[in-house]
Amino acid sequence: MLLQSVNLFNTQNTPRTATFPAKSAKYPNLAPLKQDTVSFSGGISKSVDLMDLPADKIIKVCKKAIKDHFVIGEGQEAIAVKIQDYPYYCIRQEKKTSSKSKQLGLDMKLDKYDKVNHVVAHLAPGIQLMRYIPGIPLKIMRHSDTASGIKVKQALQELVANNFPEESFKNVIKQVEDAKEKGIDFDRFGENLLVDPISQNLTCIDFSPNFKMEEYNPIAFIYHAIDADKTEYAPKILGKLCSAYAQRLLEVPAKKLNLDKLDTNLYARGFEGDPFNYFPDRELLKETERKLQELVAEKQNPSLHENGFEYMVEMFKDFVDDKLINYTPPRQEWF
Repeated sequence: MLLQSVNLFNTQNTPRTATFPAKSAKYPNLAPLKQDTVSFSGGISKSVDLMDLPADKIIKVCKKAIKDHFVIGEGQEAIAVKIQDYPYYCIRQEKKTSSKSKQLGLDMKLDKYDKVNHVVAHLAPGIQLMRYIPGIPLKIMRHSDTASGIKVKQALQELVANNFPEESFKNVIKQVEDAKEKGIDFDRFGENLLVDPISQNLTCIDFSPNFKMEEYNPIAFIYHAIDADKTEYAPKILGKLCSAYAQRLLEVPAKKLNLDKLDTNLYARGFEGDPFNYFPDRELLKETERKLQELVAEKQNPSLHENGFEYMVEMFKDFVDDKLINYTPPRQEWF
């Protein structure tokens, strides 16, 4: 996979690419769609939606795509092939599956794991029609330790920190929360978060019911995936996530949120290499945690007068703007 950082935000010249995260040794029994969600950089041409066609026509198009075998990505478990003229979709085929011996059909019965992991239909055992996800992973697996890979990641981090609106963060928080409501957790690593510089979307691509995380925190999960440790963008990225979460608390009824399992301790995540271990201001992180805990507690058990929670959210977002988004490193005393 080649990614030219100089062309990263040039929609005319940016090549289309695909990414497939390597299989996790820590979680060997993940859902079968884990490894091979396809992502591209660059624009998408307009066309008739594939799913608006009759079923027999959809199958015919998919058969042709498999026969043409225009590979757009390959992971440890599967390959993905392009569907000509229908760029919003692709076909994922497990390597152990031979399409030549399979009679394709169109099974639209999807379980909750399929829906969370962007599957549109099953064509045969081991062969799925999947939704095309535009974007670039924050952590590019095969290039993450190279100079070019680091430059791409830093360019994306800078773009996310400085240009992505609150709505982008709120949407990706909703994606994590909606999956958690179904008992499915986001695998919080940089290769599993796609950043689309054009639409300014953040999209999680790797969910599994096998992570078994009782406590969770969408702020911490997404912050971890953005991989902002040891960069100047860390406070601003955390601030935008916190601000978006506070706004979501204001807009969504408490019964729709997983507040009972929400872990408001951002620092003690319980695994090595957590980005919060490198946050530039430990005291500021503690203060942010405390204010977040107060906000969540009030959402769970309202105690203030009418419009009191709205006022708390406003004050929290003012704190975030002042202390995190406009973060100024503390002065160092020289003796």
